[in-house]
Amino acid sequence: MSSDDFVTFYYNKRLGTIKDYCTGQQNMSFYGEEQQDFELIYDFVVVPLDDNSRSVMSIRYNYFVDVMAKEIRRKEESVAIYPVQSITAMQEIIAAEPILEPMKIL
Repeated sequence: MSSDDFVTFYYNKRLGTIKDYCTGQQNMSFYGEEQQDFELIYDFVVVPLDDNSRSVMSIRYNYFVDVMAKEIRRKEESVAIYPVQSITAMQEIIAAEPILEPMKIL
């Protein structure tokens, strides 16, 4: 497969929202001199360019990256489309922390 057979999705590390994409196999250098700034907030995943990824590209607001399960998912479904291979050590640390109970308003 050539680089043209892939698409790169950039997503918010904390929220999983897909913010940007480009065709081909890319990395964070896509953002040029702003790369270091974007790496603080965003991560990326490279997936095959097929009907599923074209759907994500055309209506990306209907999809998100489940950062815990490392999968691109449709918002109204729980079925994974692609496993995400790129995840930071910080996300793994955060995932291991216990979830806090919501605060009660008095």
